[in-house]
Amino acid sequence: MTIALTAIVGVLVAHAAFGKNRLRENLAIIRQYRVRHVLTSLLVAAAVAGAAYGLIAASPVFGKNPVLWLISEVFHAGNGNGQANLVFSGLNWKWYAVVFLPVLALALPRLAQVEEVRYRTGTRNWLDGSLRSLRFGLVHMFMLIPFGASLALTLAGLWFTRQYFKGGTGRSTLYHAAFNTTVVAVLFVVVVFT
Repeated sequence: MTIALTAIVGVLVAHAAFGKNRLRENLAIIRQYRVRHVLTSLLVAAAVAGAAYGLIAASPVFGKNPVLWLISEVFHAGNGNGQANLVFSGLNWKWYAVVFLPVLALALPRLAQVEEVRYRTGTRNWLDGSLRSLRFGLVHMFMLIPFGASLALTLAGLWFTRQYFKGGTGRSTLYHAAFNTTVVAVLFVVVVFT
């Protein structure tokens, strides 16, 4: 199952990175990254990680994933614990990680843009933005992360909403892509050097 999921995710990520005109578009966003984007991304990632850790430690409910629970009920396998992001399912193989993570980094601007257009476009005020950010966080449960981590991603969604209010989807996409790239860069260092 892991091999099949890894192959599917690899193909989808490669398409997001290298599909028609995608590499040029992705690199155009990446060229806009500045130190402030990386530093704020590290702060937001720390807040998200801290909130996720706190929620998961507070109650076993937050360590579960309802999507995995449903899969385990239907197929009578597993216990519904969400322990890792589906995108990163193949990172147990270091050789795969060394190839996959740079390709993922090239795909992240496109993936961030899709999410920003979907979740931020037309946001009217902070109440609307908060509800959209909650939905943004919760939809990540389909990536098979725990419920608590999905809730914590609402914080990142709020940060991207703030950027949207300051400069539309172009600005929120830039900050979202930089956030994702920063997280993947940290993950790359951890995978390669451990």
